[in-house]
This record gives sequence, C-alpha cells and structure tokens, in this order.
Amino acid sequence: MNLFLTLAFLFLIGSVLGWGLEVIFRRFFSAHHWVNPGFLVGPYLPLYGSSLCVLYLLAMLESLMPVENPLLKKIMLFVVMALAITALEYVAGLIFIRGMKIKLWDYSDRWGNI
Repeated sequence: MNLFLTLAFLFLIGSVLGWGLEVIFRRFFSAHHWVNPGFLVGPYLPLYGSSLCVLYLLAMLESLMPVENPLLKKIMLFVVMALAITALEYVAGLIFIRGMKIKLWDYSDRWGNI
C-alpha cells in the first residue's frame, strides 16, 4: 500500500508540475500566448506523471544492476531511464495519433522525427 500511495503522489505531483512548466514554457518561449498543452480539461498532464512514476520505479532497481563501478552504474541507470521515457512518449504518441486521431505534438519539420 505504501508503494501505491507513493506512486499516486508522484503521479499527481508530476502531472500538475509538468503542466505548469509546460504552460510557462509555451507562454514565454514557444507560442507566446497562454495555451493549455494537454488533451484534458484541467491543470495536469498524465504523461509527465507517468514518466515520474517510471523514473521512480527504475531508480529502485539501481542496486540490481550488474555493474560494480558506482559511476558506471549511474550512467547505465541514466541511459535506461532515458530510453524508458522515450519509449513511453513514443507509445503515447502512437496511441493519440493512430488510435484517437489527435496530434498533440508535431515535430514533422524537425530532423530525426519518426
């Protein structure tokens, strides 16, 4: 039950703070006007909350990494976390673009876009 409450708290904090950061970023650096960046009505983005939960769960697995060097262990953990969050965002994008026919973000004009 303790892990569930921790994950629920992290999901809430990540969703709300991620929404706030994205609203501020879009207002001052990107769109230059106030934009609700999500598909939901309200101050939260579930993708950021889910990402924070995944990072927390992966951090708990650091002691199981098959490397003795502490620096190398941290580097490996960073790479695994980066790949996991990239995969999570990719799957979310597929669900919205192909499944729901909604384009929440569009990087089609950028190099390296899939």
